[in-house]
Amino acid sequence: MTILDRYVAKELLGPFLFGLATFTILFVASGPLFEIARLIVLHGVPPFLALQFLLYKMPAILVLTTPMATLLASILAFGRLSGENEIVALKAGGIHFSRVMAPALVFALVVSLLTAWVNDRLVTRANLLAGNLKQTRIDMVPLRIQNVLIHTTTPEGIERFTFALEFDEQANVLKTVSVLDFSRQTLLRMTTAEKAVWDGKSWRFENGVVHNMDKWGRIDFESQFLSAYIDIPRDPRLLARSQRRMEELSREELRQEIANLLKVKLERRKLREALWEYHVKYSIPFASLVFVTIGAPFALRPHRTSSSLGIGMSLVLILIYYISMTLCATLGTGDFPLLPAAILAWLPNVLFTLIGLGLIVRASK
Repeated sequence: MTILDRYVAKELLGPFLFGLATFTILFVASGPLFEIARLIVLHGVPPFLALQFLLYKMPAILVLTTPMATLLASILAFGRLSGENEIVALKAGGIHFSRVMAPALVFALVVSLLTAWVNDRLVTRANLLAGNLKQTRIDMVPLRIQNVLIHTTTPEGIERFTFALEFDEQANVLKTVSVLDFSRQTLLRMTTAEKAVWDGKSWRFENGVVHNMDKWGRIDFESQFLSAYIDIPRDPRLLARSQRRMEELSREELRQEIANLLKVKLERRKLREALWEYHVKYSIPFASLVFVTIGAPFALRPHRTSSSLGIGMSLVLILIYYISMTLCATLGTGDFPLLPAAILAWLPNVLFTLIGLGLIVRASK
């Protein structure tokens, strides 16, 4: 690492920490803080539970504010270098502007990689803990999942669809269960049961009826049972994961969920949402790298950029970026998507990067 690299990195670090603290405080004060106050004042939630809920929300907030802080750092750092004619001096010494940008890009890349790791590992776990805490300790509702759908294929090639009105995650029980077996889109068998209990290895159905169908779809045979085992190769942990919200799944879990949804051609919207969440787990963290390519050349001006002006410029660019991300999310996960979610999740990054590269080329002249 050269003196120039250390100098630019030092110029970025201070404004980055300042921006991270500022944007995080603003973000918390604009939303989560009011929710915490409402829980304590209106619902009588103990303060330590409300603060624990806020703590679980912090990783997701930091993932959003880190790119903002990186943008502010690049604007303030390069604005100061430009305002005090240090960029001009470096150019006069034969140092190309792209060389000055190199340590800033490395800084942003490291920040992006760390943020992506936090978003994939910590945020998903924290979101799950926050949801469970709110449901069980704040709302005082047991951990139950409504309207469960499981799709599997037997070794004989039979498509099996299992429906349940409710899944009790603590007791590992499916309630009011129906199992439909299809072969080449023809219903072969329908099984209904009061409940299905996980015994550690398989699902035991209790108090049910089996209907075998003929080729015209009429009941050919009926049999009642008190207890029977039906092969559903999905243990409760995987079942709970498949019913969790997309933001509560890691990237690897989302990849497996996407593979399962590709087999089931009934939930296309859920598939688009999973694809969007899979890609946005990296696209938003890598906005830090994108913002540096825009912020650094954008800040080059003959006067020194103040903190207030830098924050204002950052907010405008951030607003444009997140509005475009929201628009892309709507277009990619709606009922009539214009483009695949995988493309739309990265589209704002690509567009902003192209603009930033254009600004760097112009600043290098």
